[in-house]
Amino acid sequence: MLVLDIDIIGNNVNSFLSNFEYDTNDWSVMTANAFEQYYDIWALRTLSDTILNYDVWHRIWSMEAIGSYCDDSLLKNILHIHQKPFPIERDLLEVRSAFGGAGLYKMDSTKNCYYSGARDTCEHVPFHLCMREKNQARIFINPKFIHRRLHDIK
Repeated sequence: MLVLDIDIIGNNVNSFLSNFEYDTNDWSVMTANAFEQYYDIWALRTLSDTILNYDVWHRIWSMEAIGSYCDDSLLKNILHIHQKPFPIERDLLEVRSAFGGAGLYKMDSTKNCYYSGARDTCEHVPFHLCMREKNQARIFINPKFIHRRLHDIK
């Protein structure tokens, strides 16, 4: 099953086919990289306990809630730190959750799991958590699976 954000305008065929350069028995989900910046950090949760295993937006909102002033330049800096695209030469990156605007899912890995965007949490995060817990799904970002969004066109 291929899931796309509606602002995706197209992928290079070779970019999409790069998902099949990897043993299909080793992955359940392949998610996309981005053209100039990895914009979908709301869905991203790494396996690492120290690198982006949290919700960036919740962190920003909590700073605002305790009275910290978050001007636009600080907000942009916080986001920019996490929005770097993954180098195309890099190998697959296994994650707890990601999307990046496109995801190729094996249907058996989604069994008894459903999208839910409740409580200001990105809908991909609980869906992927369920897939990992119930179906032992392995989720990857494929640096070669690059998509373009409408705003990438200059």
